[in-house]
Amino acid sequence: MVSEDAFVPDVQDHASALVGSDADGTRLRTVARMLALEKARLQFLLARQGVSLEGGHAGGAMRLDKLISSSSKRLATFIRLHREELRGTPPGSLIMVANAERVTVGQGG
Repeated sequence: MVSEDAFVPDVQDHASALVGSDADGTRLRTVARMLALEKARLQFLLARQGVSLEGGHAGGAMRLDKLISSSSKRLATFIRLHREELRGTPPGSLIMVANAERVTVGQGG
């Protein structure tokens, strides 16, 4: 788990890079990183689903199927964004919503 002390400066540095002199390169690298992470997540989920099915855990495999479906959609989105970045298509709006029990961003005081 990443502590807030490490998380906030990283977010601030990345935000600064996105508006800096290499904003296009930063955006392309960010999208490429997210694409690679989502692909790895999808592969992991598919492997876990296989283990669940082999172990006779149909309920677990069905729950994983929902996660696999969501991950597949995110991967397709990142592939589209990466293609647009490579073409130099102007960035559009992207909103992704995920479930979170608690999210805190900011500097503690």
